[in-house]
Amino acid sequence: MAAVPTSPDVVKLYAVIGERMAKARDRKGMSQEDLAAQVGLSRASITQAEGGQQKLPLQSLYLIAGVLGAAIADLLPTVDELTSTGHQQSPGRRGERRGAVRCADQGGDVS
Repeated sequence: MAAVPTSPDVVKLYAVIGERMAKARDRKGMSQEDLAAQVGLSRASITQAEGGQQKLPLQSLYLIAGVLGAAIADLLPTVDELTSTGHQQSPGRRGERRGAVRCADQGGDVS
């Protein structure tokens, strides 16, 4: 069972999302201005999000992922990647995310 995230882990969550957004945007060859215009945000919001300083709403993350041609799962770290005591996971393994789906399938609450 994955560890419960702590406050520092939540801070790391936004930093990791921002890093992954920036990498995906760079791979796509887009500027922050272009991305912002396509998702209806300001360039400053994109800059702050990429710096881990802004908590974007989920719908904004979906829009950003769509514009960047990425799956939203590619932008989100797993709990194990965030926990201070957890081990670092290789980028190619995302099986831990499926655990939440299994839990929901078994009647567990994943919210």
